Amino acid sequence: PARLIVTMFSVIGLPIAAQQAALTPAFEAASVRPNTSGYAGWRLEPQAGGRLTATNVPAAALIRFAYDLPDFQISGGPGWLTSERFDLAAKAESDAPLDQKRLMLRTLLAERFKLTVHTETRELPIYVLMMARSDGRPGPQLRRTEADCAREAVASDDWAGIGPPTGTPRCGFFGFAPGTDLPKGRGGLAFRGLTLAMFAKRLVPIVRRTVRDQTGLTGYFDADF
Repeated sequence: PARLIVTMFSVIGLPIAAQQAALTPAFEAASVRPNTSGYAGWRLEPQAGGRLTATNVPAAALIRFAYDLPDFQISGGPGWLTSERFDLAAKAESDAPLDQKRLMLRTLLAERFKLTVHTETRELPIYVLMMARSDGRPGPQLRRTEADCAREAVASDDWAGIGPPTGTPRCGFFGFAPGTDLPKGRGGLAFRGLTLAMFAKRLVPIVRRTVRDQTGLTGYFDADF
Protein backbone atom coordinates (compact mmCIF):
# COMPACT_ATOMS: atom_id res chain seq x y z
CA PRO A 1 0.00 0.00 0.00
CA ALA A 2 1.01 3.61 -0.46
CA ARG A 3 -0.27 6.89 0.87
CA LEU A 4 -2.04 8.79 -1.89
CA ILE A 5 -3.86 12.11 -2.00
CA VAL A 6 -7.60 11.66 -2.41
CA THR A 7 -9.67 14.66 -3.45
CA MET A 8 -13.14 14.93 -1.92
CA PHE A 9 -15.54 17.26 -3.69
CA SER A 10 -19.05 18.57 -3.33
CA VAL A 11 -21.29 20.87 -5.33
CA ILE A 12 -23.05 23.45 -3.20
CA GLY A 13 -24.94 26.69 -3.68
CA LEU A 14 -22.39 29.07 -2.16
CA PRO A 15 -20.66 31.63 -4.41
CA ILE A 16 -16.87 31.66 -4.62
CA ALA A 17 -15.27 34.46 -2.62
CA ALA A 18 -14.32 37.44 -4.79
CA GLN A 19 -10.84 37.75 -3.33
CA GLN A 20 -10.16 34.05 -3.98
CA ALA A 21 -11.28 34.37 -7.60
CA ALA A 22 -8.92 37.29 -8.10
CA LEU A 23 -5.95 35.20 -7.03
CA THR A 24 -6.67 32.14 -9.19
CA PRO A 25 -6.01 31.77 -12.94
CA ALA A 26 -9.12 32.07 -15.10
CA PHE A 27 -10.05 31.77 -18.77
CA GLU A 28 -10.54 35.00 -20.67
CA ALA A 29 -13.82 33.67 -22.04
CA ALA A 30 -15.74 30.45 -21.38
CA SER A 31 -19.07 28.91 -22.31
CA VAL A 32 -20.66 25.91 -20.57
CA ARG A 33 -23.96 24.53 -21.92
CA PRO A 34 -25.95 21.34 -21.23
CA ASN A 35 -25.76 18.69 -23.94
CA THR A 36 -28.96 16.65 -24.32
CA SER A 37 -27.96 14.68 -27.43
CA GLY A 38 -28.13 11.35 -25.61
CA TYR A 39 -24.89 10.10 -27.17
CA ALA A 40 -22.61 7.97 -24.99
CA GLY A 41 -19.28 9.24 -26.33
CA TRP A 42 -17.56 12.45 -25.28
CA ARG A 43 -14.42 14.41 -26.07
CA LEU A 44 -12.19 16.68 -24.00
CA GLU A 45 -9.42 18.40 -25.95
CA PRO A 46 -6.76 20.87 -24.77
CA GLN A 47 -5.82 22.82 -27.90
CA ALA A 48 -3.23 25.32 -29.02
CA GLY A 49 -3.88 29.01 -28.57
CA GLY A 50 -4.96 28.62 -24.97
CA ARG A 51 -8.16 26.80 -25.90
CA LEU A 52 -9.94 23.99 -24.09
CA THR A 53 -12.99 22.37 -25.66
CA ALA A 54 -15.27 19.58 -24.52
CA THR A 55 -18.26 17.96 -26.21
CA ASN A 56 -20.92 15.92 -24.39
CA VAL A 57 -18.58 15.54 -21.41
CA PRO A 58 -19.74 14.56 -17.89
CA ALA A 59 -18.95 17.09 -15.17
CA ALA A 60 -17.05 14.34 -13.34
CA ALA A 61 -14.61 14.11 -16.26
CA LEU A 62 -14.04 17.87 -16.11
CA ILE A 63 -13.20 17.53 -12.42
CA ARG A 64 -10.78 14.67 -13.08
CA PHE A 65 -9.04 16.70 -15.75
CA ALA A 66 -8.91 19.87 -13.66
CA TYR A 67 -7.29 18.12 -10.70
CA ASP A 68 -5.25 15.62 -12.76
CA LEU A 69 -6.55 12.65 -10.78
CA PRO A 70 -8.02 9.27 -11.77
CA ASP A 71 -11.60 8.63 -10.71
CA PHE A 72 -10.63 6.26 -7.87
CA GLN A 73 -8.83 9.13 -6.15
CA ILE A 74 -11.95 11.30 -6.21
CA SER A 75 -14.92 10.82 -3.92
CA GLY A 76 -18.21 12.56 -3.17
CA GLY A 77 -20.60 14.75 -5.13
CA PRO A 78 -24.14 14.23 -6.47
CA GLY A 79 -25.05 11.56 -8.98
CA TRP A 80 -25.70 14.02 -11.82
CA LEU A 81 -21.94 14.64 -12.10
CA THR A 82 -21.72 11.41 -14.11
CA SER A 83 -25.17 11.41 -15.74
CA GLU A 84 -25.50 15.00 -17.01
CA ARG A 85 -23.45 16.06 -20.05
CA PHE A 86 -22.05 19.45 -21.07
CA ASP A 87 -20.36 21.27 -23.94
CA LEU A 88 -17.51 23.57 -22.97
CA ALA A 89 -15.53 26.13 -24.96
CA ALA A 90 -12.91 28.16 -23.12
CA LYS A 91 -9.98 30.35 -24.14
CA ALA A 92 -7.10 31.83 -22.19
CA GLU A 93 -5.52 35.20 -22.97
CA SER A 94 -2.35 33.49 -24.22
CA ASP A 95 -1.21 30.03 -25.26
CA ALA A 96 -1.33 28.64 -21.71
CA PRO A 97 0.40 25.31 -20.97
CA LEU A 98 -1.63 22.30 -19.91
CA ASP A 99 -1.03 22.75 -16.17
CA GLN A 100 -2.29 26.34 -16.41
CA LYS A 101 -5.43 25.21 -18.22
CA ARG A 102 -6.12 22.78 -15.39
CA LEU A 103 -5.95 25.63 -12.87
CA MET A 104 -8.21 27.77 -15.03
CA LEU A 105 -10.73 24.94 -15.27
CA ARG A 106 -10.75 24.66 -11.48
CA THR A 107 -11.74 28.31 -11.29
CA LEU A 108 -14.44 27.78 -13.92
CA LEU A 109 -15.87 24.79 -12.04
CA ALA A 110 -15.99 26.82 -8.83
CA GLU A 111 -17.79 29.68 -10.59
CA ARG A 112 -20.25 27.74 -12.76
CA PHE A 113 -20.84 24.59 -10.68
CA LYS A 114 -20.05 26.00 -7.19
CA LEU A 115 -17.50 23.22 -6.77
CA THR A 116 -15.62 23.01 -3.47
CA VAL A 117 -12.91 20.47 -2.67
CA HIS A 118 -10.62 19.33 0.10
CA THR A 119 -7.85 16.73 0.16
CA GLU A 120 -7.10 13.94 2.58
CA THR A 121 -4.64 11.07 2.76
CA ARG A 122 -5.69 7.41 2.55
CA GLU A 123 -3.87 4.11 2.13
CA LEU A 124 -4.68 2.47 -1.19
CA PRO A 125 -3.17 -0.57 -2.99
CA ILE A 126 -0.93 0.07 -6.00
CA TYR A 127 0.66 -1.86 -8.84
CA VAL A 128 4.37 -1.84 -9.70
CA LEU A 129 6.04 -2.60 -13.06
CA MET A 130 9.06 -4.85 -12.40
CA MET A 131 11.41 -6.93 -14.50
CA ALA A 132 10.32 -10.57 -14.69
CA ARG A 133 13.74 -11.96 -15.72
CA SER A 134 16.56 -12.21 -13.22
CA ASP A 135 19.10 -11.10 -15.85
CA GLY A 136 17.21 -7.82 -16.41
CA ARG A 137 16.58 -8.38 -20.11
CA PRO A 138 13.17 -7.37 -21.57
CA GLY A 139 10.98 -9.91 -23.33
CA PRO A 140 10.76 -10.20 -27.13
CA GLN A 141 7.66 -7.99 -27.44
CA LEU A 142 9.32 -5.05 -25.66
CA ARG A 143 11.93 -3.29 -27.75
CA ARG A 144 13.56 0.12 -27.95
CA THR A 145 11.86 2.42 -30.41
CA GLU A 146 13.75 3.45 -33.52
CA ALA A 147 12.24 6.95 -33.54
CA ASP A 148 13.81 9.89 -31.72
CA CYS A 149 10.84 10.40 -29.42
CA ALA A 150 12.78 12.66 -27.05
CA ARG A 151 12.85 15.26 -29.85
CA GLU A 152 9.23 14.75 -30.82
CA ALA A 153 8.01 16.00 -27.42
CA VAL A 154 5.84 13.01 -26.58
CA ALA A 155 3.01 13.98 -24.24
CA SER A 156 3.46 12.24 -20.89
CA ASP A 157 -0.06 13.16 -19.85
CA ASP A 158 -2.62 10.36 -19.99
CA TRP A 159 -5.16 12.79 -21.49
CA ALA A 160 -3.22 12.52 -24.75
CA GLY A 161 -5.77 9.82 -25.53
CA ILE A 162 -5.91 6.32 -26.90
CA GLY A 163 -4.69 7.07 -30.37
CA PRO A 164 -6.20 6.95 -33.88
CA PRO A 165 -8.12 3.88 -35.08
CA THR A 166 -5.95 3.66 -38.20
CA GLY A 167 -2.23 4.00 -38.28
CA THR A 168 0.05 4.19 -35.26
CA PRO A 169 2.31 7.21 -34.68
CA ARG A 170 5.92 6.43 -33.91
CA CYS A 171 5.82 8.23 -30.57
CA GLY A 172 3.23 8.56 -27.84
CA PHE A 173 0.74 5.94 -29.07
CA PHE A 174 -1.12 3.63 -26.69
CA GLY A 175 -4.14 1.64 -27.82
CA PHE A 176 -5.33 -1.16 -30.07
CA ALA A 177 -3.13 -1.38 -33.13
CA PRO A 178 -3.99 -3.51 -36.16
CA GLY A 179 -1.16 -5.47 -37.74
CA THR A 180 1.20 -5.45 -34.76
CA ASP A 181 4.05 -7.91 -34.52
CA LEU A 182 2.00 -10.60 -32.83
CA PRO A 183 1.92 -14.21 -34.13
CA LYS A 184 -0.05 -14.68 -37.37
CA GLY A 185 -0.34 -10.90 -37.80
CA ARG A 186 -3.12 -10.50 -35.25
CA GLY A 187 -3.64 -7.01 -33.89
CA GLY A 188 -3.74 -6.20 -30.21
CA LEU A 189 -2.91 -3.72 -27.50
CA ALA A 190 0.30 -1.87 -28.20
CA PHE A 191 2.32 1.22 -27.42
CA ARG A 192 4.87 3.11 -29.46
CA GLY A 193 7.53 5.53 -28.29
CA LEU A 194 6.75 5.64 -24.57
CA THR A 195 9.00 5.49 -21.56
CA LEU A 196 8.01 2.85 -19.02
CA ALA A 197 6.98 5.64 -16.65
CA MET A 198 4.63 7.01 -19.34
CA PHE A 199 3.26 3.53 -19.96
CA ALA A 200 2.62 3.08 -16.22
CA LYS A 201 0.58 6.29 -16.18
CA ARG A 202 -1.47 5.20 -19.20
CA LEU A 203 -2.41 2.02 -17.32
CA VAL A 204 -3.87 3.85 -14.31
CA PRO A 205 -7.42 4.48 -15.67
CA ILE A 206 -7.59 0.89 -16.95
CA VAL A 207 -6.53 -0.94 -13.78
CA ARG A 208 -7.95 1.75 -11.44
CA ARG A 209 -4.86 1.83 -9.29
CA THR A 210 -1.69 3.88 -9.18
CA VAL A 211 1.04 2.18 -11.24
CA ARG A 212 4.72 2.88 -10.62
CA ASP A 213 7.65 2.00 -12.86
CA GLN A 214 10.39 0.12 -11.04
CA THR A 215 11.88 -1.66 -14.07
CA GLY A 216 15.02 0.47 -14.11
CA LEU A 217 14.72 0.70 -17.91
CA THR A 218 15.34 4.15 -19.37
CA GLY A 219 14.54 5.57 -22.78
CA TYR A 220 11.63 5.01 -25.16
CA PHE A 221 10.14 1.65 -26.06
CA ASP A 222 7.65 -0.08 -28.36
CA ALA A 223 5.61 -3.06 -27.17
CA ASP A 224 2.85 -5.41 -28.33
CA PHE A 225 0.51 -7.50 -26.20
